[in-house]
Amino acid sequence: MGQAERADRVVDARPEGSKDPERLILLATAVLNYSAVTWALVRGFVRPERVDVRMRLLGMVVTACGITTLTLLCLQPTPGPIAIAAAVTLWSMSTALIVWAIHNLRPAAPGLAFCGQRPRGLVTRGPYAWVRHPLYSSYMLSLAAGFAATGSWLLVPFAAVLCSAYVVAAREEDRILAAGEMRGEFEAWRARTGAFLPKLWPNR
Repeated sequence: MGQAERADRVVDARPEGSKDPERLILLATAVLNYSAVTWALVRGFVRPERVDVRMRLLGMVVTACGITTLTLLCLQPTPGPIAIAAAVTLWSMSTALIVWAIHNLRPAAPGLAFCGQRPRGLVTRGPYAWVRHPLYSSYMLSLAAGFAATGSWLLVPFAAVLCSAYVVAAREEDRILAAGEMRGEFEAWRARTGAFLPKLWPNR
């Protein structure tokens, strides 16, 4: 066997991932984002004695969505540079927003979604100065990133279910605050912020 043939076999024997750095970048960014979501759930919220069944179902759908996205990233052809840039940007924005939100939210000791717990205080700093539910916004960014990276319609049902759940959970949380002792402060905060996106024209 000649040296050229041996060299070719050495090159071909390299792990598949080493030939595809773009795929590794996507996988690393996605795993970092999903790790941030898990960290937020563990460190940012007070768990009640009994977790609402809707929260349990939500967690299962989120897990299934993440596994499906990672599987598609491993099995599908690597997307083009525009899709890669969009996915990495969206996942990075989502991760940064999660960390920023939890850093400001933790002192209020909020409860998990659908569990009906009142927070100790109203957080209006950090990302909460512009939106009332930045964590749900970050999860939506993550869903958009997964679709940008894979282009797979398999993720659309997950996105539909999860986004609907986030909207319902956000409305329930707003109602709890509006009916509580902090309702005056909450109404002023709601007038100048959006639920998931900043208000372009805050109410005066």
